[in-house]
Amino acid sequence: MASPCRVKLKLGEMLGASSRAILHCRNAHSVVRRNNYTQDLPVLNRLKPRIVSVQPLMLFSTSARKTIGASSTSSGDRNSGVSNEGEDYFRKGKNARPWGGRDSKNSNGRAGESEISPAAAAASWNTKSHKRRQLLDFDAFGTWDSTMDLPLLVEASIAQGIPIPEVIPSSIGMSTVRGRRPTQEDQCVIEQLAPNILYWAVFDGHGGSECSKFCAQQMHRHVAYWLDFQARESSAGASTESDLATVLYNAFQEVNNSFAKWYASNRKGDGGDSSGTTATVVLLKDSTKLAIAHVGDSRAIICRGGEARKLTTDHIPSLITEKIRIEKSGGKVSSSRVNERLAMTRSIGDLELKRFGVIAEPEIRIMDINHSRDAFVVLTTDGINNVMTDSEIIETVKQAEDPTIAAHLLTDTAVQYSSEDNSTAIVTPLGSWGKYSAAATIFHSFGKSFTSSSRFS
Repeated sequence: MASPCRVKLKLGEMLGASSRAILHCRNAHSVVRRNNYTQDLPVLNRLKPRIVSVQPLMLFSTSARKTIGASSTSSGDRNSGVSNEGEDYFRKGKNARPWGGRDSKNSNGRAGESEISPAAAAASWNTKSHKRRQLLDFDAFGTWDSTMDLPLLVEASIAQGIPIPEVIPSSIGMSTVRGRRPTQEDQCVIEQLAPNILYWAVFDGHGGSECSKFCAQQMHRHVAYWLDFQARESSAGASTESDLATVLYNAFQEVNNSFAKWYASNRKGDGGDSSGTTATVVLLKDSTKLAIAHVGDSRAIICRGGEARKLTTDHIPSLITEKIRIEKSGGKVSSSRVNERLAMTRSIGDLELKRFGVIAEPEIRIMDINHSRDAFVVLTTDGINNVMTDSEIIETVKQAEDPTIAAHLLTDTAVQYSSEDNSTAIVTPLGSWGKYSAAATIFHSFGKSFTSSSRFS
């Protein structure tokens, strides 16, 4: 018996961008199961494609699978003659046969094929949904493999020819703990600045919480202003890669200047040193373009291909380029501190050290997101970074079922590892969230010794 040939329609053709059809043609014969026997029927007059089933484009989400199976009944399976051996093409990938296209044996022991109805196909799809969710591998289709129900950016998906998930604020997890410090100086923010631009950031304050709180309240407003300004100036009405870098650079400079003005008017005559803060700010445009700007030692790490990729460089006095700038500006570097006070070379605030080379100029990185390989982005403050390596952070997040649990797991683990600082984490899921969980092997040892921890080394 010749195998059925399959024709898979592209998105947007015949059925529109919101649905997908699976069609197959019969070659010379069709096998129909009727009352415990099979009958070979010539189908020379039925060689035209026949629609077997139609599923919404979001067939990879749990809610969509439930929608597909809602109208199916168990009787539909019996009447249509669905074989228990029939496998789902979307569950097994390219090497599997479509519904009803799997060679099987009928009650008489004859090899043949099962012909099924759309309702029966929907019922077959809906059964054992949890198991299928774990087995789905969309990399076989050149897309992504995720255990999260992320919505789809339809227009962007059609434009690029591959499904692109939309990262929304509610899907991001964050956690911050005071730890053993008497005050909480860490701040974290998540904002939707525009329909296609998502913003999130962490600020690790020092010398007080005034500067970190100021940045948490003002940074996204300055970023939004410059995005709007460039949108008005641009004839296309959209930011380019270089524009995102300009937006972040201008926002950092303006926030630092605004804090200086605020400090002068609100702390005049105080006589004490101003507070300061690190800043790690991320913009995600169209769920595909990632822009990171940072000053200080808060980090951004991406899980790509199951491995940790560091996206930021700690601005510390031990870096040669940073040390040279400090010394040329008249500052001194000793005991890994600037003027025996600050443990970083770039920050917002720390107004008294600006003339000694402690600048607020951010280091900016622009990169493309590959949802078939990228699982998540995590931002952490030094309360976590001082006691956990980048790989340990990534492996810890892999163990969690959702980003909120992952963020809390990071801060709790840092406390268990004797972190004495405030700890903050933001975990942002991408297309391959959960894809590498099975391969994750984390230590999870409460008894990690103080001497082996980077905090006490």
